[in-house]
Amino acid sequence: MHEHGTTSAGVFLLALAGLLVGCSDNPNDRAAKELRRQVAAARAQVRAAQPVEVVDREIRPVDRASVYAVAHEQVEKAIGKTPRTVEARGPAFLAAGNLAAGQAEHLRMGLNRNAREVRRILAEILTEAGRATDLANQIDSLSGLQQALRDEEATLEKLLVGGVEGQPGLRTQLQQAEARRAALQEQKTQWMAKHDAAQAKIQQMQADGQARLKQAELLTGDEQAKTRQRGYELLVAQKPYLIEAQNASDQARSVQMQLDIVEPLIEQIRGRIAATEQKMQAVRTSPEQENLATQLEQTRADHKRQVERVAWLSGELSSALDAYTEMADTMISLYGQAAEAYGRAPSGMRRAAGAPVAEAHMSAALVAGEKAELYQTVQWQIGALEWLDQSGLAVSLEPVVTKCRTQVEAAGKVAMELFDKAAAQYETQGTAASVQKRALLCLYAKMMLADRLANIEAYEAAETKAGELMDQLVEADPVFAKSPTVHLFRGLVDYVPQLPVDKTAYYEDLKAKFQTWKGLRGQAAETEVNRLLEWHDQLVRESDRDPELMQVLQPIYEELQDALAKGFPEVAAAGGAADANSVPRRR
Repeated sequence: MHEHGTTSAGVFLLALAGLLVGCSDNPNDRAAKELRRQVAAARAQVRAAQPVEVVDREIRPVDRASVYAVAHEQVEKAIGKTPRTVEARGPAFLAAGNLAAGQAEHLRMGLNRNAREVRRILAEILTEAGRATDLANQIDSLSGLQQALRDEEATLEKLLVGGVEGQPGLRTQLQQAEARRAALQEQKTQWMAKHDAAQAKIQQMQADGQARLKQAELLTGDEQAKTRQRGYELLVAQKPYLIEAQNASDQARSVQMQLDIVEPLIEQIRGRIAATEQKMQAVRTSPEQENLATQLEQTRADHKRQVERVAWLSGELSSALDAYTEMADTMISLYGQAAEAYGRAPSGMRRAAGAPVAEAHMSAALVAGEKAELYQTVQWQIGALEWLDQSGLAVSLEPVVTKCRTQVEAAGKVAMELFDKAAAQYETQGTAASVQKRALLCLYAKMMLADRLANIEAYEAAETKAGELMDQLVEADPVFAKSPTVHLFRGLVDYVPQLPVDKTAYYEDLKAKFQTWKGLRGQAAETEVNRLLEWHDQLVRESDRDPELMQVLQPIYEELQDALAKGFPEVAAAGGAADANSVPRRR
């Protein structure tokens, strides 16, 4: 039924209807006629554009936004060539605003497509980043196992060479034990030498004493006695040597007992050294060590490729965000142009058309808010990944997070300013309930964005203003306190769902109210038809295109369109052709 949003259909017809005033031959009339012709041609160009076109036997979608852009440029040029004194410029400004807004709204599909692309790449980044993290964890695990084997080898090495709890190593212990054995063996040799020397002396003295005794037997007298005495003395003189020999023997036996202890200890140490060296060799040449090294090398290569993949996706995400931003900024600019054009139309025309300046500002604010929310989503989902550093992804993803943080702040600020402009414009449109309800929705959108951006000051300001508006609306219509609009702000406390009612009488009364133009002629009838068309658009917006209401309004809408296309002669005629500048009916 409409070609673009809430600011387009009714406002455009009002603009074109204002251009259907008759012309005379003076310069202003000729300029007005040419301006009306240009606006009608631009409108016809927009309506003639088909959804698709055939190029080289291939069906391609038509870029409707470009069609609107060409038509908008045509109207702006026509306005620029028209003297400021021509009143037809006022409706033309409304038409220019509609075309700018229409161009923006036909970019919506592209904006949504770009947003989907951003989310698709973001989802892929999160998936690939998760894989990179898993690989990083595997690297840590494999490195830990590899280090454990190295630690085991180092421990065995320390066991051999020393350094474990301050104890000497096995090799040092072996050296000490062998040195101890050599010292004991030397001691034993010395004691045995002493024993042998004493034993030899004893044997010599024993032989000499026995020889003297035998010699004495051959003698007589004093000689015999002296010789025998000398023999006894030699035998008695053996005693010190006997003691020395016994002591040396005892010492040698004691040393041997120590040797008997040291020898097995040496063998034990040698056995432990051999076992330790065998373990070290087993650790160094174990298949596990080799497998770990292979797995670690492969996992590191996989992780490197994964990090490179995320880095590439990061670039793709940045490009997708740039494309989204460019289109969003274009839409915001177009809505700004629409607001500027609407603002240049006479205030009476703007008021009759509803609140087009406010609607344009709010549309721009919603786009800026969507932009802030999209960047914030990317920032939150990537920035919340605490494993960026350990998985090696920080270098490629942190710039995206920083970029998003900057864009969230900038876009949020723009959105808040535009919401404020829209709210200020709604205030200039009077206290009509329809205007105040639109203002409420504007404040609600601002509150939701402020809440998401944690802008407490903006949230509370919007909430306070919304409360004042709701109080005014409830005072004028107590039933409004139970409406879904109030429910948006205040929750379930005061909200009571409306019961289904028979709307037949309401619809019949509504149809009657749309017949008021039929008793009028000329300019009066035209003005009334445009008022009814605007009211029609308002009912459509406020009902959110309720199917039952649309069935009632459709034939009324077509009848008003037909009347507007045929024109409104000052005197009723039996028949005749329509005005050459008549406007094709709205869709």
